[in-house]
Amino acid sequence: MACRICGADEVSERITAREMMFGTREAFEYFRCGSCGTLQIADIPEDLGRF
Repeated sequence: MACRICGADEVSERITAREMMFGTREAFEYFRCGSCGTLQIADIPEDLGRF
């Protein structure tokens, strides 16, 4: 998975978090870039209006 900030392909950590604010409890995958350390969502939801 390529970092959207620096373009590196190194992943140092993967995290799964559930949405709690709006009550959907949908699971989202995040990853931390092994190069620059940025934490970012793996797949940006298509319908951001729900959130």
